[in-house]
Amino acid sequence: MRKIYLQTKTAHQMIYDFEDGHLKNIKYQKAENLQVGDIVSGVVHQVDQRLKAAFVDIGQSDLAYLAFDQVYNGQVHKGERLILQVERLATKTKKASVSSMIQLKSDALVYLPLENSINISNKLNADEQVQLKEKLDQIVDHGGVVARTVAGQLSFNELKEQYTHLKSKWDIVSRHHQSKGVILKEQSLFNQFLQSVSHSGVDKMIVDDLDKVQAFKQSFDHLSHLIQYDRQFYSNKPISITELYEQLSNRHVKLKNGAAITIDQTEALTAIDVDFGSFKDETSKHPPYLDINVEAAKESAKQIRNRNISGAIVIDFLNMKTKREQQMVMNVFRDEAENDDVKVHVVGFTRLGMLEVTRKRVNENVYQFLGVDERSLAKYDTFSYKELEENLLVYEANPDVDCVLVEVEPHQIVNWKTMIEKIAYRHRFHFECYIGQNNSLHAPYKLYKIGDVNWLLSRQEEGQLNIDKVF
Repeated sequence: MRKIYLQTKTAHQMIYDFEDGHLKNIKYQKAENLQVGDIVSGVVHQVDQRLKAAFVDIGQSDLAYLAFDQVYNGQVHKGERLILQVERLATKTKKASVSSMIQLKSDALVYLPLENSINISNKLNADEQVQLKEKLDQIVDHGGVVARTVAGQLSFNELKEQYTHLKSKWDIVSRHHQSKGVILKEQSLFNQFLQSVSHSGVDKMIVDDLDKVQAFKQSFDHLSHLIQYDRQFYSNKPISITELYEQLSNRHVKLKNGAAITIDQTEALTAIDVDFGSFKDETSKHPPYLDINVEAAKESAKQIRNRNISGAIVIDFLNMKTKREQQMVMNVFRDEAENDDVKVHVVGFTRLGMLEVTRKRVNENVYQFLGVDERSLAKYDTFSYKELEENLLVYEANPDVDCVLVEVEPHQIVNWKTMIEKIAYRHRFHFECYIGQNNSLHAPYKLYKIGDVNWLLSRQEEGQLNIDKVF
């Protein structure tokens, strides 16, 4: 049975894809973050002719990088206002990259508002290309279009509807180009997923917000019979954020056959090491090292996808004896990587026998998203804030909860109070929340469910508790 959970209400938004109780795939984003594909308005802050690039203020904490080859005329001027699209997100060492070559996408068309050509997918045969070009010549009255393969299956009216929708997005951008910052958000994580997912093989799509259920059903009619609301979503979802941390930030991943892989992050690259672990299989026709490598190739591709690891990646498989064995393992990795929405480029085996892979950076990796140090795997406060938000939503679904108490260390009380206020603003909880100090905590915080707020206040009056109301 395949169940998909769409977590939309929290500041950390997630999609969990479970098949027969196992986490098959996961997608995530921060609700407020800049995303690849977002359209922004910015002002050129600095032009560097040596780098052939400009640095643009797009209303974020840091300037964005704009290469001259991403500008139609190849030049920009200091103080010039530009409409740009986010191409790559910022990292610790690199600025976000932007382009003036705007692309607005649907499943069938790519609209290029600043161009004037019509291009057809080469995957269609000659007759299909001619027929599609004739339709688009009648539809497109502004800008350029790239027709994807699926466009060949659409009627004239369906193509016109998609084109009109994309063009209306550009009209919005044009009207707001004077305001610095994000003008148009790329499709939400959920719309992207629901647009691409096939309903075949899916048994349920469970959502945490009733308004979102109605919106998804209206936008994706073919999925409406699968989409349902669960008031107890945060109690019933198969995995908590703490369990997710344990799964996706663990250096050691055990394989089905008892072997293991170890994943290590550095500034320069990600290294995945394969070892025998507790492997035991006397029934296979292949040498043990080959069975382990095949399973490790599958799991490595899955972990790269689910952890959203990008950049240079090397996989140190167990030594193989022939090029044919290496090719077999590389093909297995490629097949699993086909399930990845992000482009994965398999470079090949190095002279030292390691498989070299690169993957495009689109969004934050799982460590950055959860709030975990990539090397030590220690949790930052931001992880605890996410954990608390989910725990409070569990109580929100329980009408018997009158109030809650959050205990934190005295020196952290101001930070925690500010964060709890932000969480409360997002959700408007039905219960009251108090914060208290505790010098003997063994965790960043401790959460108590209080059935009767009067009991809590009476203990405060008796001097047994030092608490403050947050909301």
